[in-house]
Amino acid sequence: MSAACSGESRGRRILGKATPLYEQGKYAEAMPLFQQARDAGLQDGVLLYQLGFCREAVEGKPEGRREVWKEAEPLLVREIGQKDGATLERLYDLAVIHSDRQEWDAMNQYARQGIEQYEKGPDPNALTGQDWFRLGRLHDLVNELSESEAAYRRSVSAFAKTQGGSAIYRSLALAKVAELDLQMARYPVAAERFDEALKLFPANSQVRPFLHGLALLGAHRYEEATNRSAEDTSETNTESQYGADLARKASIVAPLDDKDIDGIPLDT
Repeated sequence: MSAACSGESRGRRILGKATPLYEQGKYAEAMPLFQQARDAGLQDGVLLYQLGFCREAVEGKPEGRREVWKEAEPLLVREIGQKDGATLERLYDLAVIHSDRQEWDAMNQYARQGIEQYEKGPDPNALTGQDWFRLGRLHDLVNELSESEAAYRRSVSAFAKTQGGSAIYRSLALAKVAELDLQMARYPVAAERFDEALKLFPANSQVRPFLHGLALLGAHRYEEATNRSAEDTSETNTESQYGADLARKASIVAPLDDKDIDGIPLDT
């Protein structure tokens, strides 16, 4: 019994070193520490969820993540059944795991529980930027788009009021809100938020070159738009190349404020 307790205590200490690395997006550094904590005998559902995420990020394929998440799920279910164990993080992890498996009823169950217990709970003003990002994602999972937008915007606001917090969650929240701003044709704001998201977490795949380039183009930051669009190797590559061509041509006739769309001065 004492040996098991000693192992769990050692695992907790190692986990304390791994978690800050994970929250800064340093997955390759965090992964071996998560594994050491697990090997020490620490049984923790969130640890396994994060270890699975690290495995996909480092190995570049989902099989490792799903293998570890298969172990994480029953631990998380056990943990939320304990007194005060139904944390937003655990409910979020369970909802994401079941979404990945396309188990929609279970996903909906945990997403709804998280929303009802925390967003509609006794003290939503105490929620952190990371909490609001998770709530935004839960609303996304149950297809509540206006509620998800409100939560993502509250996440960005909450992060802005603090100096610390998770770099990856702040970056993800900024990327989400930037996309929403882009849809509203708020190009300069969207471009700045995409910029900040990448500054915080350069590996953030949610800042897509196509959308970032489009925001930069709309913000009249033509050289940056050209360069960013050229980085697109995804299925939107053709659209990005068209955007880059527009940016190059626009830079020739800039500034456009006193010109018509064909580049000819309006007073001629």
